[in-house]
Amino acid sequence: MKLIEAKQEFEIRYYLWSISEAEKEINENFPNLRFFKSGACWELHQFMQQFERGEQLMLSHGLLKSFHPKILPLLEQSISADENILLNRFVKFRCQFNGVRAPKFGPAGEKIKFASKNKIRKVISAKFLNAYGSQCIKISTGECPDLRYEMKFAGWIVYTFFTFSGRAYVLDYDHGIESEETIPNPPFPPELWMSVMRLQNGISFGRWLGLGGTHWECLLPEEVEPACDAAIMFCRRFFEVAPKLLKGLEFDRITKE
Repeated sequence: MKLIEAKQEFEIRYYLWSISEAEKEINENFPNLRFFKSGACWELHQFMQQFERGEQLMLSHGLLKSFHPKILPLLEQSISADENILLNRFVKFRCQFNGVRAPKFGPAGEKIKFASKNKIRKVISAKFLNAYGSQCIKISTGECPDLRYEMKFAGWIVYTFFTFSGRAYVLDYDHGIESEETIPNPPFPPELWMSVMRLQNGISFGRWLGLGGTHWECLLPEEVEPACDAAIMFCRRFFEVAPKLLKGLEFDRITKE
């Protein structure tokens, strides 16, 4: 199978799985969107509260269709007029939160102390290694400010990348699927060289709902543990379905050209 065909097949499978996950989130009354107190996931949860289940599902399907435009013709699907109306309303709704960050001072004028990047990094690293360290074939050494862990599924490298961007987006994560073989990618060091083949990247909870990245903002010290637990749980959900998504797309069956 050619790489371009494998990528197309994987995206179709990922899209269909994302639909089922998004519908499950709605049917169970948003158990995971509730983890977020700001950002795109929080905004989606707030917007969804205005609608009944039918419109919630319609918006969810519209978000995923807009996130996977290339495969819609292959599935004979398109964004409906009603879905488009809800998508436009959601865009306008999100504009009111553009640039809004958590307040620096409390109601009595006291300065709010958020959790440090180093603390969040230590907690998520410990939790990920406790859950999946034995399955990793490569683990971050600690020299890089961000964290990257590699596991192997169906001959592919499935990496998990945690980033920490300061007081705003203090915790973000995503997965990618690529070949083990890499080529130089100046000026980056060898551990960040480009893979020869890439099946998919940017996989995360927010993206399988049709949003952008999955990040937590301005965490208080007591919020770090729950946020990291949620991130590990999202990782687990993807790792559990990865073998099914990759069945028949094993790396040794793929040709680059």
